[in-house]
Amino acid sequence: MQNQLQSTLQNLQYQTQTASGAIVDSRTGLPFNPVDQAFGSQNYLSRNKSFNLSVTHQFVRSSVVVSLVSTQLEALTGSSQNNENWGATVTYSKI
Repeated sequence: MQNQLQSTLQNLQYQTQTASGAIVDSRTGLPFNPVDQAFGSQNYLSRNKSFNLSVTHQFVRSSVVVSLVSTQLEALTGSSQNNENWGATVTYSKI
């Protein structure tokens, strides 16, 4: 007896690529879809927006860098919530 993952791995030997680049099963001609329960994946579509800002100032024997980061994830499939993250860092270096 084998589980679903073992079955999928054994069937990988039958995967071929068509002239258009699609991956299909050579026995049936059906498209290969790795997004299944064996891999715990699901279809998901989102829009990501990123913003990075850094300001650097050089002193005689040191420097300072201030960085701001913003990331917004907007779910387009409705299966997930929107997400927004902000971050800031300050780096001081002695030369």
